[in-house]
Amino acid sequence: TWADGEHEWDELLEKTEAVEGDVVRLILRTSDLLGQLSGLSDSHPELAIRARAAIRLIRRPPVED
Repeated sequence: TWADGEHEWDELLEKTEAVEGDVVRLILRTSDLLGQLSGLSDSHPELAIRARAAIRLIRRPPVED
């Protein structure tokens, strides 16, 4: 997948029918949701850890350019 570095950004875009801006927006919205989940460390520590890890994977260029 793109998030784990196996594929380039251009490959991701080729596999979707969405325009680049829509893909970026979707990733940013996903990151926002993951950020909310990462705040659950008291009640769901494993979920919070995984959410933070996922954020690190998807908040990178070109999303963060």
